[in-house]
Amino acid sequence: MESGVGPYAYGDALTAGKWVRAPSRPRLLTLSSVSRTAVTVTWIEPENDGGVAVTGYEYQVLRICEAGETEDCGDWPQDENGFDEFRTTTGKSVRLSGLNAGGEYHFRVRTVNRAEEITGKGEWSFDVYIDLPDS
Repeated sequence: MESGVGPYAYGDALTAGKWVRAPSRPRLLTLSSVSRTAVTVTWIEPENDGGVAVTGYEYQVLRICEAGETEDCGDWPQDENGFDEFRTTTGKSVRLSGLNAGGEYHFRVRTVNRAEEITGKGEWSFDVYIDLPDS
């Protein structure tokens, strides 16, 4: 069987007489309540929910490496099998705390809907850059 073909391939699906698909990406990511070690990221729902209810969002934070650093920075978090590691929320904002003062980060989020097991997850949003003050 070819890769991506067969009964378990992701894509559009007809479920109970209704076409469903993965939702589009969340939009208009904004930053607020920025402090030395925390920030709130907010977004609005995707333009297309995929035809079924949105059940939540998955997000990732990437810490940008400082000069000479190579560990725990520079790559989107993945588990030992190479799959994305992420946190989840049902809301359209998250408070990121415990960040490094003066640190630089990237943040991205994707939408999950009720058809996730059939269609796959939505695409990651465009990254938002976070530059925290050091004082």
